Amino acid sequence: MTGWTLGILYSNTAKPFLYGIDKKEVIPYIDKDEFIQAIRIYACSFRERIKRSQDCLGSQTYGILTICRAFYTIKTGAQTSKLAAALWAMDFLPEYRELITNP
Repeated sequence: MTGWTLGILYSNTAKPFLYGIDKKEVIPYIDKDEFIQAIRIYACSFRERIKRSQDCLGSQTYGILTICRAFYTIKTGAQTSKLAAALWAMDFLPEYRELITNP
């Protein structure tokens, strides 16, 4: 359900389609509170995922960047790229700068 919630809200906030059916006819509306709750749940699922991937730097990097983006969205209510969220997180949480830049 969380993946659907995230995908649906992203679709609701994305630019209009250039071709095809109006997205409002197909995709249900999800309010921002429901989206933020889905982000929290999704981010929490990465704790175990990162622990299980101790030998895979790529998976750890993906997890850390995903958590940065989730944290950014939870704190600001806005969506951004993983890179932009990581840069923001390094300033917002300088104590985690080393972890973010060198997983």
